[in-house]
Amino acid sequence: MFYQRKNVMHDFIRTIRSWAGILLLSAGTAWAAPAAAPAPQNEPSLEKILSLHVKAMGDVRNWDGIQMVRMAGRFELQQPGVRFSEWRRKPNLLRVQWTSPQRETVLDVGCNSQVAWYVSRAGGKIRRSTIPAAQASALKRKAVLEDTILRESRTVLRNWDRLDDQTVNGAECYVLRHSPLQEPVETLFLDKKTLYILRREVQTDKGVEIEEFGDYRPVNDIPWPHRLTFFEDGQKSEVAIVESIQVNPGISSLFFRPPPEAAQPAQPPAAPAAEAANP
Repeated sequence: MFYQRKNVMHDFIRTIRSWAGILLLSAGTAWAAPAAAPAPQNEPSLEKILSLHVKAMGDVRNWDGIQMVRMAGRFELQQPGVRFSEWRRKPNLLRVQWTSPQRETVLDVGCNSQVAWYVSRAGGKIRRSTIPAAQASALKRKAVLEDTILRESRTVLRNWDRLDDQTVNGAECYVLRHSPLQEPVETLFLDKKTLYILRREVQTDKGVEIEEFGDYRPVNDIPWPHRLTFFEDGQKSEVAIVESIQVNPGISSLFFRPPPEAAQPAQPPAAPAAEAANP
């Protein structure tokens, strides 16, 4: 969805937040970390739950062979008819494009190691912005292919707590909180039956980012969610239906550069008549 604001950078953040995964900066939601809970009797320990999740997601060895993923699909809640394509490539490269029912590219958002960009086309107008990649934290989180548990399983799983179990869309879930020292606190809700992530909450200085995942299907022996639900201010804001997933489609890293429009400077304001007459 588009947020037509005067401040282009505000548009940048708001559009990222609403995406289909781009990535939501769902601000304004009150949030307080619940107290950590010990594992109930006859239930797996925290370490066991983390290990079972890695196994359920296809194991690290399968993920090591994935360098790039392309997802394509459609929105069904607020933007029927608009389609999206998302490319993610290691290390942390991202590009997302939205296409109108007339097959025109109406949004181009992405990031690489140096810059993040935003280009929208609506009503015959082009709006653009670029910022240093270091300032695009939401985009950088979206660009990562693997979830936090998978990434940490390559080294040492640390800074995790188990909280009280909760229910997400009718499914009983283990609730795990990750509290790294210099990164946002992340809470994951894992289905007790499948060990798949059904919900993710990320606490940022802007509020709480919330995503829900469903309709997992195997692609290259790895389960991928084919339904993504996004929230803004605690309310459901958009649903994205993933229709196709390609693993290692063979696209060059040059693809993850801003489009030419993003690099074009805005036109300077016209000089006053008196100033123009007397340079």
